[in-house]
Amino acid sequence: FKESVRVFQVVPRSVLFLFIIQLLGTISFAVIMPFIVVYAIGVLKITEVEWSLLLIFLFVAMIVSALPAGKLIDKVGRKFPLMLSYAIVLPSILLFLFGDFLKVLISMILFGLSQVLGMSSHESLQADLVPREQRGKVMGFTGFVINIFMALASIAGGILYSISPQLVFLISMLFMIPTFLMVLILVKEPEKRQE
Repeated sequence: FKESVRVFQVVPRSVLFLFIIQLLGTISFAVIMPFIVVYAIGVLKITEVEWSLLLIFLFVAMIVSALPAGKLIDKVGRKFPLMLSYAIVLPSILLFLFGDFLKVLISMILFGLSQVLGMSSHESLQADLVPREQRGKVMGFTGFVINIFMALASIAGGILYSISPQLVFLISMLFMIPTFLMVLILVKEPEKRQE
């Protein structure tokens, strides 16, 4: 654990910012994750059959966008697609929050695109910044902390959902604003990528 914490002293500063960004993004997702289907069926009155169709569209959107997203990330760099992924989440959540079947369908497509852009650009940028011999420590520490905060955020989401179902989604959206701004202001792509 100490070695994993110390690794942030030897890698570029942007790696620490990427970790914080991933942590905020994970909290944002984990707060709503257990309640998406509950809200869709219980509040929006989406039927179970409609929900299964919506999930198909989510995964199709992720599959179809994977290769173009990878090409975009290689062509324009990692930072812009990462910012775009966080920007897309906001309308996705709003469409879902106040949705009917069509709005939730669009929300799922946007969310799928956001996930693909975010995961691919984040992992690519992290690999560009972290030397090969330090990657295990960075990834291990990140996974360890992220999983703890996912569990805590899910519990917090349950408490918030019991107060107001919409509140959970609004809190999730609030996390996206500083996350987007941190990528914009604090994350720097390296001039030379790590091997």
